[in-house]
Amino acid sequence: MLRRHRLLCVSACAATLSAGCGRITASTEVKPDGSYVRRIVFRAPAVQEGAPGGLSGPSIDEVFALPTAPAWTVARSTEEGEAKVTAERTVAAGAGASADITVRTPGKTPAETLLTNSVEVRRVAPNRWEYRETIRWTGPPSEITDAISKDAEEWIAKALPAGVSTPELAKGLASSARNRLWRVLFGPGDPLFLGIIAHPDLAERRLLSAVAREMNAVLVEILGDRLSAEQRRAAIRALTTEMQTVTKVRGQARQTADKGPAESNFAGLMPLLSSVKMPGKIVATNGEWDEASGEVIWGMYGQAAALEPVVLTATCEIGN
Repeated sequence: MLRRHRLLCVSACAATLSAGCGRITASTEVKPDGSYVRRIVFRAPAVQEGAPGGLSGPSIDEVFALPTAPAWTVARSTEEGEAKVTAERTVAAGAGASADITVRTPGKTPAETLLTNSVEVRRVAPNRWEYRETIRWTGPPSEITDAISKDAEEWIAKALPAGVSTPELAKGLASSARNRLWRVLFGPGDPLFLGIIAHPDLAERRLLSAVAREMNAVLVEILGDRLSAEQRRAAIRALTTEMQTVTKVRGQARQTADKGPAESNFAGLMPLLSSVKMPGKIVATNGEWDEASGEVIWGMYGQAAALEPVVLTATCEIGN
C-alpha cells in the first residue's frame, strides 16, 4: 500500500508540475487595533510564447482567481521563469477577507474553483486578538482518500483481536486514523509528501512511525481499556507489517498512474505557505513559531483540506 500510494503521489506531482503547478505565499500583519495587512504572492511558470507541442502551461490568470477589487494593490513581474503577482490590501478592524486565495482548474469553462479561503481577526478578550484563516477544498473528492480508507479498513480488521474486530469498528478506526495521517502527509506542519518524492526510503520509515503513533492514539481514544497495552502493540505491529508487505496491486497502481492525475490534483499538490505577525505575545497557536521573523507559519499542500477544512489560528496578548 505504501509503495502503491507513493507511485500515485509521485506520478500526480510530476504531471501537475509539467502542467504548470503554481504556489502561494500569504502573509498577514495584525495591527494593535485589530486591522491587518494581507500580502499574497502568487507564482506560476511563465507562459512561453510559441512553445513547441503546447509545452507551455496555463497562465497565472488561469491558475488563480487573482484579486481585482479596488482595495487591492496589485503588481506583476517575471522572475527566473516564473510569473509573479503580488497583491496587498489593508483590512479594517472587524472586517474579514473572503476568497482572497482561490485556485481553479485551468481551461475549464465556466471556471471551476478547487481551493479557497477566508480570514478573520477578532478580539477574544479585552487584550487579546485571534487570527483565524480557513482553507477549504471545493473541488472533487480526492481519489487518494478513497484508496487509503479501503485498504486501512481491511488491514485494521485483520490486525485487531478476534473478539474485538467488527466491520463497523474497523471503518471507524480507519476514518479516524486517516484524518490524523492526512495531516502528517500534507500538513500543516512538516508535510511528509515532499519527502516521499525526494527521499522515499526515509519518508516511508517516518510514515510507518507516524502510523504506529497515530494508530495507538486512535485505539486508546476509541477502545480505551478494551485493549491492553500489549494488544495495542500487537495490533500496530500487524498493521505496519501488512503495509510493508502488500505488493500485489503494484502493477495496477502503475496503470492508474499512467493515466495521469485527476484535474483536482492541480490544486491538491500546490504548495501553500501562510504566516501571521501579531502585535503582542503569542499565547496560543496551532502553527510554528519562527523566532527569527517573529511570525507564526504554516506550510502545507492544497490536498491538506481535501478531507475537512484546515483552520490556522494564532492568539496574541497585548501588554498593558
